[in-house]
Amino acid sequence: MSVADKQAFFVFGPESSGNHLTCEILKRCGCFWEDEFPIEKICRRSDLVVFRRSVPHGACFDDPAIHMKQFHQQGFEVKTIIPTREWTATVLSNYFHRYPTIHEAMRSLIKAHNHIWENIKKLYPFWLFNTSFLFKRPREAVKTLELFTGLTYRGSVDWIYDADKKHHELLMEKNDLYSITKAVMRNKLRL
Repeated sequence: MSVADKQAFFVFGPESSGNHLTCEILKRCGCFWEDEFPIEKICRRSDLVVFRRSVPHGACFDDPAIHMKQFHQQGFEVKTIIPTREWTATVLSNYFHRYPTIHEAMRSLIKAHNHIWENIKKLYPFWLFNTSFLFKRPREAVKTLELFTGLTYRGSVDWIYDADKKHHELLMEKNDLYSITKAVMRNKLRL
């Protein structure tokens, strides 16, 4: 079997940016997806796989080259998908699920983006997948993912909902976007 016959899609994005959702879409395109280690075990299950790593993963900022190398050693061509999401919704989602303050959630997002961009050359070829666009126009967003992956999505997109909406409504209700932006502009968020 040639390298082109074995494909791995490496989903590598900030926490709450749509990593899990992106993997679910790829699963519906026919990829085997299971977040288990080692990668060698995943590669034995199928010739078409998806692997996810949030940034940070737990408290760790993984070197993506390690995962890419493991897939290459198993004879897989690897393409990276970096989910991106509107930043205020990402920060608020992280705040509600992981961090005690909005400032800590923002700090984590900034560190995640810095880590991804510092490692971008290791992730080639890559696709920036806008999950906020996915929430608004799921069929069109899935088509962009199909173009990058060469896969065909199977089924309806009706299960995809606007996960940003509740965060945007909260911002409008509490007028918190101003205070978050003001803190960033005053450089109160020390990394």
